[in-house]
Amino acid sequence: MFVEENAKEKIWEFRTPLIPKINEDEVKYIGEFLSDIDEELPLNFLAFRPNFVLENHLGAKRAMMKRAVEAAKKAGLKNVSWSGHTDLSGYIAENKASEYGREGGKLAGGYAKGAGCVTHPRNCGSCKLQQQCPIKKYKAKRRT
Repeated sequence: MFVEENAKEKIWEFRTPLIPKINEDEVKYIGEFLSDIDEELPLNFLAFRPNFVLENHLGAKRAMMKRAVEAAKKAGLKNVSWSGHTDLSGYIAENKASEYGREGGKLAGGYAKGAGCVTHPRNCGSCKLQQQCPIKKYKAKRRT
């Protein structure tokens, strides 16, 4: 059961981060999924800020955020917005993990691999290093 079916009055909004080149292509599907439940459900896209393992990744652009809002509305949602700081510097890394099917997954997997993840495709629940995960110990050098 969904919270929105049983306690709609408790929902403020659904939030999802929008990460350039990693999950941009999921906006339409998120919009369709939520609008199939109720077209009035509020959705807020959060502008990705480079941090943690993705500390050098490109930040979300303002134009991308506006496109996401329009795509979610086109998918049927009526109450869509975005928030956060945009246009932060960074770059799209070339390191990709071939074990993933989607380009966004390959890119995110490449970042994880570069930070020390040994399980690909990633499955933290069955990883033999679960309690000593190198990613959990990752220390970012850059702060945004």
